[in-house]
Amino acid sequence: MSSTAQNLPHDILRELFEHLAAVDPPDFKDEMDMFSLGWILATHVCGRWREVGLSVATLWADVVCTFPSVPIAEELVTRARGCLLDIAVGHFPPDLKPGFPAPHLPISWGLQYLQRAHTFRCDVERWSTFSDDHPTARAALISTLPLLKHLRLDCKITQIDDPLPVIQLDCPALLTAEFRDILPHSSSTANTLRRLALDLGRVRLDDISPILGALREMLSLEDLKLGLGSYDTLPLSTHAVVHLERLRTLRAVCASEQQASDLFDYMSAPNITHTSIHISAKLRDGRIFARAVAQKQQSLLLTGTISITESRLQLEGTGPEHAVLELGWSTRAMLRRDNVTMTYASVLSALSRHIDLSRFTACALQCPKGSGQDESVDAVLAVLRKAFVSIKTLTIHGAPTPTALKTLLGRPSGEPSALPFPALDTLCVGGAYRSSHIWQMLGSREPAVHQESTVPSYWTTFLDVLLSRFRGGHPVRCLCLDGVWCEHEVWGDEGDKRSCLKLGLVSEITDKREYIVKCRSCTRE
Repeated sequence: MSSTAQNLPHDILRELFEHLAAVDPPDFKDEMDMFSLGWILATHVCGRWREVGLSVATLWADVVCTFPSVPIAEELVTRARGCLLDIAVGHFPPDLKPGFPAPHLPISWGLQYLQRAHTFRCDVERWSTFSDDHPTARAALISTLPLLKHLRLDCKITQIDDPLPVIQLDCPALLTAEFRDILPHSSSTANTLRRLALDLGRVRLDDISPILGALREMLSLEDLKLGLGSYDTLPLSTHAVVHLERLRTLRAVCASEQQASDLFDYMSAPNITHTSIHISAKLRDGRIFARAVAQKQQSLLLTGTISITESRLQLEGTGPEHAVLELGWSTRAMLRRDNVTMTYASVLSALSRHIDLSRFTACALQCPKGSGQDESVDAVLAVLRKAFVSIKTLTIHGAPTPTALKTLLGRPSGEPSALPFPALDTLCVGGAYRSSHIWQMLGSREPAVHQESTVPSYWTTFLDVLLSRFRGGHPVRCLCLDGVWCEHEVWGDEGDKRSCLKLGLVSEITDKREYIVKCRSCTRE
């Protein structure tokens, strides 16, 4: 080693070790099936580096539990001196074979240093077994932990009827917490908690009242992540609303629409800016949309962008808060006993009834299947185009059929003066989806034949729509072609685009299409 490296100033070497600890922490490397020392190797470069490395006690405090060996952990605790520790321990599997390395340090060892921990992570396996086998551990966890800032507890529910484990915490300095199949008691002391993750996907719940009770006193909570199971959760009726004034982000996966509805109804978060809820079931009641925007979010969201597909609704505000609401649901989940579910057409109809669509300025819409054959679908499209009076940018996901184009953008029959989307400036076809031709190929099991005769009718319909807007005094300024297209689809080629510009139907055309040589199962006549 050069003398320059050996004689680096103490503060420079300290910064070097801190950088190495961030980019190369010691850890188990799966690809090598062994542990890596990471930055600790740098303490063996020379005596000078070792002296400085051993003096950075905070770095040793963060790695005391990296190696599942009690003697090594004790040595690292010594090097950490009086610094707060990062403790990670767990339950030993009963089938651990002699001679095989332990997966982590034992719980009993971690309890010795719990009062010195700023971070404590523990895999307790089954709570009932843990309470019986480690009574001192349970007592330690519910004792006052004034220095603890980060906590993670993992349980494992093995039987559907196992009761939900509940633990009463006294952690006045706690900032973040993660719980899997275990819930903090409603009387827990966690007034400073800012970030909480609750994964209760394997727990049977009659309703979500225990969760709301646990959240009630978390007055500093800013970020909440929920994972809920139990498809047959009962609705709440008498529970008081939980007020989370500082909550900014909510991400939840709900097993049923009822759980999502109860979250909207019984959780008040007036300052929230990002809400993302996914329902692992099919929708049954369109009133979920009204509940989603019933809070203060309504004034933040209903003046920006709306995106609608058959499995997702996203609202995004344009104000300084940039509020976002995402609501997703499954279209492939198993049917319930009563067989009551909403089709995409009924979802669109419910949106027009329960949400004021008149102030949105941008819309991304996936056209429902069946347009031109299903009167209810066409009726829904007619309602939507009347409701979107302020839309300036319209993106149609995928290339809709000519009939769908005419239904959505053409002049209504009997109303020659009525022009859909009167404020429309930019029309984008394709979006992030495949064209209708490719989509049809992917959805068919039989080899498909590309019909050249259908292409002119599509483009002709498109030109008719643009021409009707031009004659009505509201031409589309910019036409955008996007998405994945088949080279067999010749509509919208350079000649068509030039004629569109020459006729003055649009002022600008942006072509972002990605072409593939041939669709799967696509043959050319």
